[in-house]
Amino acid sequence: MARPQKTAPGVEPPLSAAAKTVATRRAALQDENTPAVRGVLVEALIALAEEELAKGREAATIAALSEAGALFSDRLPDEAQWRGRFVMLNRTKAALAQKQDRHADAVVAFKAALSAIPTLASSAARDDNAARLQLLVRLARSRLALGDAASVDSEMRECEALMTALEGKIPARALDTVRAAVLGNAGVAEAMLGNTRGAEAKLAESIAVIDRLNAPELADLRRQILNAWADILRRSGGDADALLARRAPADHVHDENCGCGHAHHHHDHSASHASDHRSAHPR
Repeated sequence: MARPQKTAPGVEPPLSAAAKTVATRRAALQDENTPAVRGVLVEALIALAEEELAKGREAATIAALSEAGALFSDRLPDEAQWRGRFVMLNRTKAALAQKQDRHADAVVAFKAALSAIPTLASSAARDDNAARLQLLVRLARSRLALGDAASVDSEMRECEALMTALEGKIPARALDTVRAAVLGNAGVAEAMLGNTRGAEAKLAESIAVIDRLNAPELADLRRQILNAWADILRRSGGDADALLARRAPADHVHDENCGCGHAHHHHDHSASHASDHRSAHPR
């Protein structure tokens, strides 16, 4: 097996494709400072930020996001392309904040992204609906971490309406994958609001959807939801061990690249961290 090449001391590592694109677009902006050229640089910087975040280089992520944010006008243009860039920028800011457990900041960033997307657009507006659905599912993680179960309960109802609007517009399997996460989030919220029976029903339905899909990439989501259900049983005097034994799955391989499949890059199922046993609050 070939060994990975090491960079010699004092020699800069080669630029990634995203970094090369940013360098090229910066040069173009110096020659022609127009909204179109700025927009392309914004997209390149956001792609670079996502790449750096995936590598765990948070300082570089922050630098790329800051540079991208500075290229926006004080007033967001009406053009759909700029709205999309604004959504991408804030979605990546939220992902960084969640990684750093800064959930209040993540909520602010997610809400900013959502402000640029219509609330339940017409059924023809597939991309807007899919983007809004994905953001709400990911926002739930931070809402639950902050104990805001009421907002999650309301927003998962909106997700149900969005999924109805998306039926037939995106693959049914992809929609069911998101449905499992929505049900999981709703179940954790119900538990936090004191509705144990409703919480168990939602979590059981989520597990049923996952098991019907029989998708190895949903193993981690299944584990999170099952642990949330067991936690409810422990607090209510039920037999959590029996539940875990009865529902034990076959061996699966975890794959983080699972989501609704539209309008996003980072997939996060956000029933996430529901297994924390501190008063049903996720991490």
